[in-house]
Amino acid sequence: MNTLLHYPRFVSIEVIDFCNARCVMCGVDPDRRSRQQLAPEVFDKLLRELAQNTEHVRWVSLGGNGEALADAGLEGKVARLKQAGIRRVHVTTNASLLTEERAEGLLRAGIDYVGISLDSLDKSTFETIRVGLNFDEVYHHIQAFIRTRDMLRPQTQIRVQMVAQKLNADEQEAFLRHWSERLKVHDRVVIQRVFGWGRTRDFEPRSPAANAIPCITLWGSLDIYADGKAHLCCNDVNGEIVIGDTRTQTLAEIWQGPEMSRIRQRHLDHQRHTIELCDGCMTWNENKHAIDEPGTRQI
Repeated sequence: MNTLLHYPRFVSIEVIDFCNARCVMCGVDPDRRSRQQLAPEVFDKLLRELAQNTEHVRWVSLGGNGEALADAGLEGKVARLKQAGIRRVHVTTNASLLTEERAEGLLRAGIDYVGISLDSLDKSTFETIRVGLNFDEVYHHIQAFIRTRDMLRPQTQIRVQMVAQKLNADEQEAFLRHWSERLKVHDRVVIQRVFGWGRTRDFEPRSPAANAIPCITLWGSLDIYADGKAHLCCNDVNGEIVIGDTRTQTLAEIWQGPEMSRIRQRHLDHQRHTIELCDGCMTWNENKHAIDEPGTRQI
């Protein structure tokens, strides 16, 4: 337990508060996006701190609730994290901006994991779910990225993910089969259950039973938004619960700080229902888990 309380294992850094898609299941209100980019001096500060704690940090993810590739400096951030000794650097993208040039740049920078969200192989269904994106363009980018990965950095892991919902319910098995045939054994093809983004959306039922179990993310993950503030978790899309500010505090100070300690204690005391965002939330109990077919695995 002392090791877990010393420093976060998993750090998510939102490099830009912007996304070029309007996905129907997303909990982020597009009208509230600021288009703010993480300030260079904040990233520099985070990098120095992370470099001093590489024995604790298992991975750093760049993206948060935004489209990471909307940040023109993403490749440079990846390279600097790897040079600092971070074991695994992750990026998640909708692949609309994953051109061959950007793909090569990420791979040469040393990216370890690229998560790609693609909710249908049917053009009409895809464009109904991921409003604003073009299926043909996205599919081409994914295929090209796989080929480039295989040539330049075959150890990089690719995860292609579908968010299960009514619109794509009849094509999930075909989706798993399609991508399993095109990826390597260390890659992942995942069907993820839709989740409710805390209380933002009503895609999943609230579970009173969940309140009896402390949420694991409080002892593992730290989410930093583009304004430099640290928030309770990835479900806090509207920034309601600020647990610290990386501009004036170190990550260790935030992780060990009074606000994080207070929330952890509420969970341990079976009082998580008193935190609206946490009340009955199943994201980390169940809905972040995958529905796996034979031959596929989940991270």
